[in-house]
Amino acid sequence: MSGQTIRSFIAVDLPPEVRREAARLAERLAAGVYGVKWVEPKNLHLTVKFLGGVEPETLDRVERAVATVTAGFSPVELRLAGAGSFPPRGRPRVIWLGVHGHLDRLAGLAAAIETALEPLGFEPEGRPFSPHLTLGRVKKTRKSRSGPGTDLDAGLLRGRIMDLAEAQAGIFVVRELVLFQSDLSPAGPTYTPLARFPLTDT
Repeated sequence: MSGQTIRSFIAVDLPPEVRREAARLAERLAAGVYGVKWVEPKNLHLTVKFLGGVEPETLDRVERAVATVTAGFSPVELRLAGAGSFPPRGRPRVIWLGVHGHLDRLAGLAAAIETALEPLGFEPEGRPFSPHLTLGRVKKTRKSRSGPGTDLDAGLLRGRIMDLAEAQAGIFVVRELVLFQSDLSPAGPTYTPLARFPLTDT
């Protein structure tokens, strides 16, 4: 075995108009806020299952398993609305937009994928499926190296999040899942679609 692996994940891609609106809301959150690594608009997505480093032959089996699952599910209508953070109080670590709509069906799809991939060696998530659109992650700063204008003003960011608690980014219909390859670099991640899985059950 070569030991070569492909870092990958399964996700919902966003329609261009929803992506643009989510990016616009992220810009409103980011104005004057330091210490946050914001997600590039082209990389915005809803993760369904993170796979990690996967050997190519296993990835082929993943594709077949996921295609079988999605063939049994119909399209899902979702809505992106409301900024929030993890944790919900104190210093934020992750800033996101909420996901609403047919979440029971989306959760059912995610659970079916978990079940299908477990025999291939992928451990199920140890927590309930909680879809959200990650907009940014707070950087870890060392006080000895941070100066004015470099560290997070948590109060300012919290205020921005509250201001956008009811903000809407659009309604869309999920008609497919996408298997992405994730290549990391100092300039940021690059996500490349490897396979698409239509939701075809009607």
